[in-house]
Amino acid sequence: MNLGGEKPRDKDKSRKFSVGNKILSDEENEEFENILRDMTTERSSIANALLFCFDHAESSAELVLIIAQSLKLDETFLLKKVFSHFH
Repeated sequence: MNLGGEKPRDKDKSRKFSVGNKILSDEENEEFENILRDMTTERSSIANALLFCFDHAESSAELVLIIAQSLKLDETFLLKKVFSHFH
């Protein structure tokens, strides 16, 4: 995530994943990071995040990396981290 550190995608934009190998554009990456950053436990908020993932399923490997990185950040709201383990 772009919350103060270097994005892994900046290191090698040419990398490819073996599954879900399409790389998100910078705009799509920023949009997804914003969705995650603003996500709440409200149904509509979760649905918005899921819809983005469904619409960008061809980039599933990168989406998983972004979600995993967001859960490692101290800035990520604790409730989001706990909530992620149950859904």
